Amino acid sequence: MLSKALILAANSGYGQPWNIDNFTYDGTPMNTRKLSGLYSYNPRGLFFRADGTELYAISNGGTINTYSLSTAWDISTASYVTYHSPGSITTAGGLFFSSDGLRMYVMRVDNSTVRQYSLSSAWDVSSETFVQSFSVIDPFIDINDVFFSSDGLNMYVVGKGSSTGNPNYVHQYSLSTAWDISTASSYNFFSLSGTKALALFFSSNGDTLYALTDGNNTIYQYALSTAWDTKTASTNPSTFYVPFDGNKEQVSFFFRPNGSTLYVLDWFMGAVSQYSLGTVWDITTASYQKPTTRYFGLSSAQVGSPQGSFFKSDGTKMYLVVANAGVPDSTKAIFEYSLSTAWDISSASYVQNFSVAAQDISPTGVFISPDGFNMYVVGTTGDDVNQYELSTAWDISTASFIQNFSVAAQTTYPRSLFFKPDGTKMYVAGSDTDTVNEYALSTAWNISSASYTQTFSVAATVSAISSIVFKPDGTKMYASNDGNTVIKVTEFSLSTGWDISTAAFVRSFYPNSLVPQQRFLKSVSFNTLGSRMYISDSETNAFWQYDLT
Repeated sequence: MLSKALILAANSGYGQPWNIDNFTYDGTPMNTRKLSGLYSYNPRGLFFRADGTELYAISNGGTINTYSLSTAWDISTASYVTYHSPGSITTAGGLFFSSDGLRMYVMRVDNSTVRQYSLSSAWDVSSETFVQSFSVIDPFIDINDVFFSSDGLNMYVVGKGSSTGNPNYVHQYSLSTAWDISTASSYNFFSLSGTKALALFFSSNGDTLYALTDGNNTIYQYALSTAWDTKTASTNPSTFYVPFDGNKEQVSFFFRPNGSTLYVLDWFMGAVSQYSLGTVWDITTASYQKPTTRYFGLSSAQVGSPQGSFFKSDGTKMYLVVANAGVPDSTKAIFEYSLSTAWDISSASYVQNFSVAAQDISPTGVFISPDGFNMYVVGTTGDDVNQYELSTAWDISTASFIQNFSVAAQTTYPRSLFFKPDGTKMYVAGSDTDTVNEYALSTAWNISSASYTQTFSVAATVSAISSIVFKPDGTKMYASNDGNTVIKVTEFSLSTGWDISTAAFVRSFYPNSLVPQQRFLKSVSFNTLGSRMYISDSETNAFWQYDLT
């Protein structure tokens, strides 16, 4: 798989259980494929072979990477093939091939030129021979992308800087000889919406123009009354906001020739994401194409804004905390799911929910004792831990409230809790202070016997902590943060098991380096072997599964 091949190349050695530096996401269809790393640093341009069986990504330095798709147009089936550097490219921009795959065009951004190559073997970039270059005339300071009409008689370039003061133009050239850029002559400038245009694309019949601009994550769609003629473009474009957070930078995009699928290349994360269009060529109908494996999408009828998570020790049950300000208190609850395949969240099915609103209308974390008879829920309304007794193990419908324990003296925004397997220690994470607070229980599993013992600050490496989890022997602790701009899971080692005063930072893992759509990481969980990690994300309203390579 593409993500696995490149991530393995970029990391030294293979991962071990409970080490978070080698997690991969291989859900299908894969919405994100990691393109940065050993072979492609800061990808700038994206192109597909005409039949969809190969994908090409050009890096900032001009290296072209080829990936093979075993199923046409399905990036989840992509695998790395090879790379090739044409040379003489200091800073690359867009990439384009003629429909027969015998001509290739590369933008050289630093000197605003289009470079043309001939390929002796169709679609094989290693067979390239440089032919000629074409300098884009003023008003462009630098250019970023190039596109040709289907007959090769029109060339379009887009630039993000202008000496005339307008930062956004599509410049159309007419070619007297198809595909020969030396015959190009200026035809028209068309002013685009937004700022700093980075990429452009046309529908297959040339009646629609699309432009991607920098800074606002937006693709603009313009109707052309005359195909391929930018003089006839509308001045009131439709828009599609690419749903990545502001720490990402989309630099290129591509449409499947039938207009049913949109692919967006992100420079910051080095990834391609795939979107389905409900109406072909209409970007206003684009929707994120969800995976079918290693993923569990939460139904809006059952849940909104997922918070904490917990798994039964055999992996056959999953519990999620729900606290959505926009829904009735009755759905401020713990939701129970059954997994037909242990530890595989794509096999999860809804069973039931148990409201905790009588105790807290803002629940954030849940934990169940190993025998399944005690459930603990922490929340930010009461700033306390609430204990429930289950008359039938693991069946939350049999839960009844027993007692609560205040943690307000340590945190006024408790987000997560965890217990030592013997029930003699409890840990509560507070996002107001970015601390993990430890409590000793003189009577196992009875929170009325709890007493505060010590605090460990994670503020140096974790901001807005959202959940904690421990390795079964207590020698590792993991903390997630509720990002917005950056989300991560951070690993700490404990030289003395279960003693947080001995915790030390080890490393961090960024889940959205593999799935850029994620933005608000609410919880993290592991299977009992530490070979799988699960996170809940309220941006996608989903639960995601990462495997240790």
